[in-house]
Amino acid sequence: MDWALAYVLLIAAWASAKNGFALVERPPSISGCKLSEFQCDNGRCIALNKFCDGTDDCGDTSDEPMGCTNCNRTFFGEVGTKNPIRIAEPFQRNLPFVCTMHFVAAGAEFGDIIELTFLNFQVGTLESDRNQSASCYNGHLALTEPTASSPIVRTSQTRGFTQFLSAATGRQPVTAPLSSFYDSSELDQPEFGRFCGDLINTGGPVIFFSERNNVTLQVVIPNRASLHSYSFNLYLTYRFHPSKPSRTRYGDSKDPIDLGVRAPESFCDRIFENCDRKKCKIRSPNFPGFYLRNFTCRFTIRQLTSPQGTQAQIVLSQRNEYKISIYTGRTAPGGTSSQRALTSDCLGDVVRIYDGGNSQASVLSRFCGSGSLTEVVSSGPEIRVELYSVGAQQLYASKLELDVEVRFVKTDDFRVEPGGKCTFEIDGSRAERRGLIYTPNHTIPPNTTCSFHFRGRGVHDRVWIYFLSYFVEDKQRWSSAEKCDVASLEIVDLSAQELFQDANSSIDHSTRRFCEKSSPRICARAVEYPQFIPLRPCRLPDDSYLSTGSDLVIRQKFFKSSDIPLRRSSFMARYEFVDTEQAGVDMGPHHGPCHRHFQSSTSKFGHFASPKNVFMYGRGGSENITCSYYFSGMASEKLRIYLTNLNLPTTQCTHFYDEATQRYTCRMVASRANAAKISVVQVTDHWGETYTPMGCFCNTTSQLRKPILIESVGNNVTLSFTVQGMSALEDFNNYGFEATYEFRPATSCEGGTARRNGSEGELTFVAKDVNTQDTPLRCRWYIESSPKKYLYLKFQGHDGSRAASCNPGTNKFVVYADGISDPVAVVCTDGDSNLANGDAKSLTTDAFHAAKDPPPPEPQFDLFSLNWYNESERQPRGLPRRNVDRVLVEAIAVKAGAFKVRWLEVTKPFLRTSSGLTLRNVNCLYECPELSACISPELWCDGTVHCPSGHDERPEHCHQFPIMYLAIACGALLATLVITSAGTLVYCRREKDRKTRDIPNDVQLEPPNS
Repeated sequence: MDWALAYVLLIAAWASAKNGFALVERPPSISGCKLSEFQCDNGRCIALNKFCDGTDDCGDTSDEPMGCTNCNRTFFGEVGTKNPIRIAEPFQRNLPFVCTMHFVAAGAEFGDIIELTFLNFQVGTLESDRNQSASCYNGHLALTEPTASSPIVRTSQTRGFTQFLSAATGRQPVTAPLSSFYDSSELDQPEFGRFCGDLINTGGPVIFFSERNNVTLQVVIPNRASLHSYSFNLYLTYRFHPSKPSRTRYGDSKDPIDLGVRAPESFCDRIFENCDRKKCKIRSPNFPGFYLRNFTCRFTIRQLTSPQGTQAQIVLSQRNEYKISIYTGRTAPGGTSSQRALTSDCLGDVVRIYDGGNSQASVLSRFCGSGSLTEVVSSGPEIRVELYSVGAQQLYASKLELDVEVRFVKTDDFRVEPGGKCTFEIDGSRAERRGLIYTPNHTIPPNTTCSFHFRGRGVHDRVWIYFLSYFVEDKQRWSSAEKCDVASLEIVDLSAQELFQDANSSIDHSTRRFCEKSSPRICARAVEYPQFIPLRPCRLPDDSYLSTGSDLVIRQKFFKSSDIPLRRSSFMARYEFVDTEQAGVDMGPHHGPCHRHFQSSTSKFGHFASPKNVFMYGRGGSENITCSYYFSGMASEKLRIYLTNLNLPTTQCTHFYDEATQRYTCRMVASRANAAKISVVQVTDHWGETYTPMGCFCNTTSQLRKPILIESVGNNVTLSFTVQGMSALEDFNNYGFEATYEFRPATSCEGGTARRNGSEGELTFVAKDVNTQDTPLRCRWYIESSPKKYLYLKFQGHDGSRAASCNPGTNKFVVYADGISDPVAVVCTDGDSNLANGDAKSLTTDAFHAAKDPPPPEPQFDLFSLNWYNESERQPRGLPRRNVDRVLVEAIAVKAGAFKVRWLEVTKPFLRTSSGLTLRNVNCLYECPELSACISPELWCDGTVHCPSGHDERPEHCHQFPIMYLAIACGALLATLVITSAGTLVYCRREKDRKTRDIPNDVQLEPPNS
């Protein structure tokens, strides 16, 4: 009967208590006390928190009735006033203890939001099962907040009711029906979790800020028999704040903070759009206070617009280390948090950041703990952040704030594709063969490998790499061992790898790997220059890498780590495809790297150009370059070269077309500025040891409108490409040439008649059908003297060495000295039309020298060979020593005509010794006075005029009795007779002596052996 009565009384008390919390607008103050005050029996007004606080504040003990409690009450307060409350359970009880408190901000002077500060907390225990799932035992605290502010407030009509019946007993988790026994929240509000255990010390109080005007605090403790040695303690303060937004929470009025738009039918999901135009921040509920338990907040940030040619990226970060505080689930001794930095090893709450708008996207970051967050950057215009709050946890100042920014990058930037693919193909066949590679400019998900595969356009391509920066965070700075636990970088030379596999070597040099304590070769100085090309080149092998083949792979691997890196792993490198291909055949290591040989037996025509290898130019570290291209044809061939492009900038040289030689010629310009800087292309035709210029080009940077044709006379030609004094910024884009070549049948020069009689000679050549050719007809001949003699040449024509000496369309002789490339003379000759028309009589020497009816006088030009002017008979410096004198004569026919040249072998009448003395040449017997040269005796008075003045054929020399010749002949005959007689007498005398010599008749015997 007593149990039944007790049960009825308890039910009635529960009903009255529930009805006592009537919902009213704002009850009228009958007593005159404020809403935030309690009226004593004596009429005094005290703060609501002083009721049943253990102190007689009224003076009549009406605020401390017997068995009172401050539980199950509604608290109001004035703005700015901090009110302490200590919740204590009754000393003697056997039933469960449930304490519910409602904190209501009534508006105006009573504020609009609530602040709860927990100074001491010890309610139940938090225990984890084998799955690391935490639950509250022996009591808990729950905070609830409605999803919207309400104009109604809760007020207490009764006081003194301290206990009511609970169905939960024993050491079991408190069930949801019991914990929500006094929950008056709306139906769409989430079922919040619980706090239990001890207060975790974070260096300050644990504060809760409501987002609306109504907060319910509920403490549930099971019956006392199940408490064992666990104690209960809860001490907090409450304070109300006005509706005016604070700068900390909502920002400045001039620069307001955008906290996103709340998603429909959700507790804390928010959507952010176009944060490039506003200041967006992601905040946990109730920030800057701690957030509640047992929910998941989803924050979606998207950028809807971006400038043309760019793509948006969302950047999340937090530099303030006090604005991220997520409990890791681990507590150090003393009740403090064991994690002082962000980590991905989370047993409780966790923040996940997805690279996309849903949770199926790649996870960019997963963290908890306290500290600053380095930039987390999305690969695209959308990102998602999830804050997951577990159902049970110790009381901790859990909060989160992230700054949101929008960054616009080029659409062709490197980025990880959806699905985690991070492979980039860099094709060398594209127009741009150089550029930058770098770690994608966004956060890379863990366990991702990004590969950069370089593929040359041919087998001759090489990949040149130099790194501008490299960073991997070292988490074990105290150790010298490399762990490679954050990220690594590998350089894989695929061509070298194939060689390694074929050779079965035990050492693989094809792969280079770098981690946190090692780094690739860095050419950091290049960062300071435009296009990352430094004034001091990044040379091989100190500052850069060069592949052995056309394929190279660079891999960057990102490993999963429990620690959130303070700075993301990254690298930047400049790459360039180097074209090592060169036409022709390499001439071997004894020649330069770009000396090439072309033979007509291999190819009759083809294309060749200056090298495209950057290492041969200034940007690759070479200040000077000289490349020679040798063309060798058969004896019956000549060579044509078509220059299609010339890029030869220089201020020290100019080229022009020489009408005299019908060739392009260079003229050097004396200048102090850039004296050592020159670029030139020279083409020479060599016959034996004589090199004749075919063309010289410099100081041209324009595209040729029409290819320049150069044609040789012989079958051996050399083209030289020379650049000196290049800067570190210049390469094959600044200097070079392009050309084609063709071996063709040589011009027939057999129509000429050459006569040589002892010490003289004559050459007559007739040029026909010249108008059918697109280049002048060229023929050449060597004229060689006898040992220790010189050449005197007489041409039919006049001197054309001076400028404009020859009329346009005039045939020419060009004379070269052996071993010297520049011509020593140019002779203009109009030729003989009769010869061109085939008058054979004109070709005969008799007709040429006929005294009867002599032809009209023709202009003549004569000259000595170059060695004639060497008085000491020493060979000029740089020329080979030889005992014979050689001259190369080249005929240039631009129209039909005849070419004539005569030559004599001459000697000097006087010789100058090395000491400077002048001596008479005893071998010089017949001298041409006007030439100061001696001719051979057989040419003297031979019926042909050899001296220009005819001195050798004058009558006084040729028609007198030859006494001298007769005397010489007689003397020679007499000497012969004397020698013959003397020889006969000697022979006869010896024969007589031999016959009269006595023959010995005794022979000496050898003595016998003794």
